[in-house]
Amino acid sequence: MTKETELATVVLEEVSCEFMYSNPNGMFNLSIPEKMWRNPSNYQQMSYQSWKIAQLKAAAQEGNGEAFDEEILTKQWLQEKRRAPTILKVMTKSKAAKMVRVGIKLTVADNASKNVNFPLTEIKENLFSNDSKQAFVFLKIDPSKDTWGDIECEVTVKEGKTTQISSGYTSTSYNTNAGGYYGNTSYSSSGGMGTQTGGNVAYKPVGSSEGSTKVGCANCDNEVYVGEEYCNSCGKSTTEWEGV
Repeated sequence: MTKETELATVVLEEVSCEFMYSNPNGMFNLSIPEKMWRNPSNYQQMSYQSWKIAQLKAAAQEGNGEAFDEEILTKQWLQEKRRAPTILKVMTKSKAAKMVRVGIKLTVADNASKNVNFPLTEIKENLFSNDSKQAFVFLKIDPSKDTWGDIECEVTVKEGKTTQISSGYTSTSYNTNAGGYYGNTSYSSSGGMGTQTGGNVAYKPVGSSEGSTKVGCANCDNEVYVGEEYCNSCGKSTTEWEGV
């Protein structure tokens, strides 16, 4: 079954597989006799063959002489397997130049030919340009039957919505006027994801103004004006000791 729309195509595809019917027998399944049973009391494992032999021995001790003549029967995969369409794939393909959202509503008539179960809700899938996807997989209830039932498929396609995400913050700045060697310091930052910091640090005693007060050089004790970065006597920094 194929459903064509202007923006997308939906196809229901059958897939053939090998299968074998289940044969439960109490604690075991004769279709998978290699599956071990574990005793919940002592956690010991036991195979179907060991369990069956123990049952036959118990029956023989009770006087049933024909118990050991009973054959231990199991189902073998190579002899019992069959092949038939058992899987139904829902494939979607976009024909649009941008992202679309596909909605698929599958229903099957509730009559004697019904052989598959579909969800009550709509199946939704996002497809990019020229994209192909497997939206869902369904299994046939009875694989020995040829039909899936009376299936109907409704398809709705809408253009996808994209959201542009941006981030930023307003710029801030502040100034500090502190005495001592920390001097006048200013910081600023501006938008985007980065920050920018700038500053001018100089020694300035509390209460003094630039160009009116003299202080001693940190390296030679020569008097320099507040705000001068280098000493006119030793040529070194006026605020940081640089050694001899």
